[in-house]
Amino acid sequence: MSARLRRNAAPRTQTSWSPGAFPLDYWSPVEILNTPRPQVAAPRIRYVYYPDTAPVSEWQAVNTRNRSFGIGALVDIPVPGAEGVLFAIGARFGGHALYVKDNRLDYVNSFMGSDEQMIIGLEDVPTGVNLILAASFEKDGSTFRWRNRGAVALSR
Repeated sequence: MSARLRRNAAPRTQTSWSPGAFPLDYWSPVEILNTPRPQVAAPRIRYVYYPDTAPVSEWQAVNTRNRSFGIGALVDIPVPGAEGVLFAIGARFGGHALYVKDNRLDYVNSFMGSDEQMIIGLEDVPTGVNLILAASFEKDGSTFRWRNRGAVALSR
């Protein structure tokens, strides 16, 4: 670096790090999660996702935070013993998934990795074609701004 460039760059670097110069983000994870983000499409009440397509980012997918919701998957299970993830979405601060494990329908929801709720089905999933395996959450209140209270149900 030339002497002239070094002489001109030094004051700019000092100024850049002075208070108020850079718009640093001091938001908490809760504020980040609860702040609406711009969406490509208008909000809807029904979203359909298809297998073997490109991933959908958390910010463009349906927002299930702070509201009641249902998740269903149309599946074909020709023989007992099927396992796998039917729906999963999440990022750094948590997420949720609907899956079949040990021939049971399960649902898990994680908030920041510290608060994990797991619902394990009591009955084996049936065999057949065009089966709908689903989980639903019915919100009936909030304990904090970011924590909802309600009931989760699995259905087949």
